[in-house]
Amino acid sequence: VKCEPWIHMEPSINVFSSYYWIKDDFRISNLDIVTATILLKHDPESVDKLEKDLIDRSTPSNPIYGHWLSKEQIIQRISPNSDKVEQVVGYLKDSGVSDSNIRVSPFNDIIHVSIPALDAEKIFHTEFARFRSESQRNITIYRIVKPYHLPSSIADIVSIVDDILRFPAITNPILSYGAETYDAIESSPDVTSFTSCGEECYGYTTPKVLEKLHKLKKPNNAADGNRIAVAEFQRHFASDKDMKTFSNDCKRADIDNIITSGKIGKKECKGNLACSESLMDIQYTASLVHPIPVHVSYINDYSLVYWLDEITSEKDYPLVASISYSLDSNAQLSLEYMESISIQFMKAGSMGITLVVASGDRGVWGFEGYGEKYHPEFPASSPYVTSVGSTNLQTKSLIEHESVWTCSGGGFSNKFLQPKWQSEAVTQYLQLAKSKNLLPPTYFFNIEGRGYPDVTTLGGSTNPYCISQGDGNHIGVSGTSGSASIIASVFALINNARLSQNKPPIGFANPWLYSNKQCFHDINDYSKNNCLKGTTGGFYSITGWDPSTGLGTPNYECLINTEI
Repeated sequence: VKCEPWIHMEPSINVFSSYYWIKDDFRISNLDIVTATILLKHDPESVDKLEKDLIDRSTPSNPIYGHWLSKEQIIQRISPNSDKVEQVVGYLKDSGVSDSNIRVSPFNDIIHVSIPALDAEKIFHTEFARFRSESQRNITIYRIVKPYHLPSSIADIVSIVDDILRFPAITNPILSYGAETYDAIESSPDVTSFTSCGEECYGYTTPKVLEKLHKLKKPNNAADGNRIAVAEFQRHFASDKDMKTFSNDCKRADIDNIITSGKIGKKECKGNLACSESLMDIQYTASLVHPIPVHVSYINDYSLVYWLDEITSEKDYPLVASISYSLDSNAQLSLEYMESISIQFMKAGSMGITLVVASGDRGVWGFEGYGEKYHPEFPASSPYVTSVGSTNLQTKSLIEHESVWTCSGGGFSNKFLQPKWQSEAVTQYLQLAKSKNLLPPTYFFNIEGRGYPDVTTLGGSTNPYCISQGDGNHIGVSGTSGSASIIASVFALINNARLSQNKPPIGFANPWLYSNKQCFHDINDYSKNNCLKGTTGGFYSITGWDPSTGLGTPNYECLINTEI
């Protein structure tokens, strides 16, 4: 290996810094530990077959609809040969990495490794530095500051080395303080729902509001094998005390269905407002789906791949997973990265896991802000996940018509073409928007790309989610992370009904969703998702699917009738 040429990996990437991360001035040492995730290449023909097979198993009209694959079948169909894994592991060991610091995924296509930083520089022929979050200075990560390389024989096997190059987006929750007075909402026909969590939550969204909006029905018990997962990447934790306060104030059953796991184990959120997003996700998911188990997985390293590998490797893996994760710049989105991640999404979908991803809280502009083009977010724009946007109620505290939350992410992928299951809906949108002179100039977006979001629900700041946060206090929280958790909860409830009748879970949901457009409340009031005041841009909500609200807000009663 030492005599081989070094191959420049992900050569399209030439940005090794971030506006949102501050590089430490001092030089790293071997006391600094780099965690890297090595993704091996898959046979392209096998990937194509897996994708076709996934669509067949996800399409309601197909004879094999819902016949999901086992982990063993996934391994048989797509995993690289063991000798390739051994070759990469051998390279790491020859470079001084101990066995205890190397872990191979059960799927044989991912290698997790922990390496002293100076040794990592030699292994990947690059240079590392420590970076600190600009908004939360206690958060640090290690990233490369110039291109990385692998010996040619190893580069032939490896697709990417993740968790050393890209910077995760660290988002601060959008908070609201001060509930409404009862007098301000007593004239609303939905006053009971908006006062169902006590006076500190008056006028905020509550579980009762969501149950009425989506026509949800709580299960009497959890079906065997049913579980929902919530991923928390930003050192955001749950709080047993806040969970108890929330369930008591909202008059819910004792919430005893939360399971915690992950690289950093069980931790409590203590007085940190940054935990508001995770508390929103967990409190509402656990409340809406109770008694279905909620698996909260904490990932300290901001590694989407690590989390995916963790949940798919479990013996009793969750059937629905909610993800709020994004990168802070499209400049570090290589084709190799997006294709590698999408293969992991396809694996999960083929196993019957529904992946639900928040569409982002920056409208069409993303973290990069205003520019000559819109900036679609990833993984929200992947065709192998269900992307979820956010809405506001048109009339405050009235559960009826909705509008786009202006900061809800949406648009068209620059990488992925429109999948077949979406093409009819997107074509109808483009034609209608153009006929009404509501289509943005096409130089702003990829008119042939995968459109997102797929669906939407409440998440804006008109009636923010009420959560319990520290010593019995309550605040309002907004954002698409909460919306994704709610949609994931709807899917978990549908799975519960299906499993109770010995039917398979939803799995990859999108072909099923787009074939049941009648089960969605359409948002078509011409509101749009341009988050930057003083600028023009965004996509209008019009009749049918659109890239601001997707198909609309799902009706559980309707969807359950298509499934049972």
